[in-house]
Amino acid sequence: MPDMSTPPRRLGAVEGLRAFAACTVLYYHLQRAVTLTHPGLIPVGVVSWSERLGPFGVGIFFVLSGFLLYRPFVTAAFAGTPTPDLGRYFVRRVARVYPGYWAALAFLLVIVAPEQVRDRSDWFVFFGLFQNYRTGSLLRGLGVAWTLVIEVSFYVVLPLLAWLLRSRAASLRRRLSRQLVGLSLMFAVGVGVRVWALWVRTPGQGRVGRFQPFLAPDGWLPGYLDWFALGMALAVASAWFSTVDRRPRFVQWFEARTWPAWLAALVVYRLVLLAPFPRPGFGLRPGSQMLVTTVLPFAAALIVAPVVLAPDGRGLGTRILGSRPAVAVGTVAYGIYLWHLVFIIQTSRWITDHTIPRSALIQVILVVGLTGVAATVSFVFVESPFMRWSSRVGRSNRVPSPTSIAATDP
Repeated sequence: MPDMSTPPRRLGAVEGLRAFAACTVLYYHLQRAVTLTHPGLIPVGVVSWSERLGPFGVGIFFVLSGFLLYRPFVTAAFAGTPTPDLGRYFVRRVARVYPGYWAALAFLLVIVAPEQVRDRSDWFVFFGLFQNYRTGSLLRGLGVAWTLVIEVSFYVVLPLLAWLLRSRAASLRRRLSRQLVGLSLMFAVGVGVRVWALWVRTPGQGRVGRFQPFLAPDGWLPGYLDWFALGMALAVASAWFSTVDRRPRFVQWFEARTWPAWLAALVVYRLVLLAPFPRPGFGLRPGSQMLVTTVLPFAAALIVAPVVLAPDGRGLGTRILGSRPAVAVGTVAYGIYLWHLVFIIQTSRWITDHTIPRSALIQVILVVGLTGVAATVSFVFVESPFMRWSSRVGRSNRVPSPTSIAATDP
């Protein structure tokens, strides 16, 4: 059940966060494409500062998912009330992720890049979001979908995690302690899996086409549990403050001012950039990869925290993210995330075969424009109808407002 008391301004700012995350990923991939088609055009300093923008945007999405989806569960845990209806929960998750993804994937595989399909099993793997678990398929199909595989697996295990973290103790303090200890263990598991994957496990190539997820344990949910745990920790803090109706003064100060947290996020992001960017064809060294994957989600959490914790949407940053342009982009952010890579691939091919001039400006305009159109069409004609349908499944007589529905669907 959505939190009906959440102020509209904060809900709008959540949409703005989605817009920011989607645009960082779009910029990251578009810059890489322009760098390939127009070497030397973008200054080295700009390239170096944006080297981690893609994973940073993904981190914001993961932290937001942890917060938005876990908050109803932890609120129920503190209140001692039943957990959200799991049937409706799973129906909404499927309706939110798959229809829009299927539309973008079908367009890519049928019109833009049919060569991505090597055999019949690829259709099952790509449309089912199983590519992370099959050797040689991680970035095939719709390349950005590797993150959706992790998102979907988080959706599946979240009710179990919520059950494990829930305490039946009469004391609210003990309920809080159970949450914090459990989230700390989740964080440790995520870090530990990556340590094992990078330094302990004997690397193996595996056989292409086989389902061998344990060959790349850092490429699916166990290796990202700490990213989601940070968002879940924000949900615990938000639910706790609402339950006890009291916030420490230093928390109130940060809630009213987004800039200190965002400045700290910038510092953390700069720390991540200390990990040397690999030469073409080479992966990050284990130490650098560990630095990026462990520190980067903290930068994402610092961006999200002042927005989702502020009870009345205070702060200049929250107002900017809650503005109409930001909310408009955030509303179709999922489509932007899905479609931008499709048109980057298409425009790069058009440049190669001289269908369009070899112009970075033209490529950027085409990618941004076509992505915006496709994302809007997808939201209006594909995503929204399924979301409206899912909101009717098992609902009570009181219908949640469109704003509250949007805020609970990352």
